[in-house]
Amino acid sequence: MKLILIISFLTACSFQLLATNLQVGVNKAFKTIAAAVKLAKDGDTVYVDAGMYMEKNLVIDKRIVLKGMGYPVLDGEKKYEVISIKAEFILTVIRITCIPGIRHQM
Repeated sequence: MKLILIISFLTACSFQLLATNLQVGVNKAFKTIAAAVKLAKDGDTVYVDAGMYMEKNLVIDKRIVLKGMGYPVLDGEKKYEVISIKAEFILTVIRITCIPGIRHQM
């Protein structure tokens, strides 16, 4: 039993050690949230600076943290679904405002 706990703990720690921080903003490595999410891997954190982001149908299908810094706004221009979360596990979205676009019904 102790061996299983130790292996689980080490696996969780190594998962966090491999995580990357991706930054979105005017003077950051990524100019769009979609570009950062595309390169993100499970466990990564995408930090989004304050500002207006015209994102169209942003699909998040990974276990990532999407964190707004200074309350960024995602605008669907009243035409697009702003964000779709398709991740199987936990995704955290913190301090982000979405201006809705159209909503697709299935």
